[in-house]
Amino acid sequence: MCRPSCLEPTETGNEAAHRYVASLLGWFAEVLADWPRQDRDDLLGLLARFADDVAGRLALPEQEEGAPA
Repeated sequence: MCRPSCLEPTETGNEAAHRYVASLLGWFAEVLADWPRQDRDDLLGLLARFADDVAGRLALPEQEEGAPA
């Protein structure tokens, strides 16, 4: 059984997380810079669909071990 816990990042941790996200977004922007607009739009739509499907799957009750999915 899991116990819920609350964690809060320190100011330093928050700043590090923001720098990481900014760096990652910059990297993706560079990678996609030469892609045609339609390709980027298609990728965005597929990633959004994927994220929705994953979130929906995670929201389902856990299957009993050995039970078919």
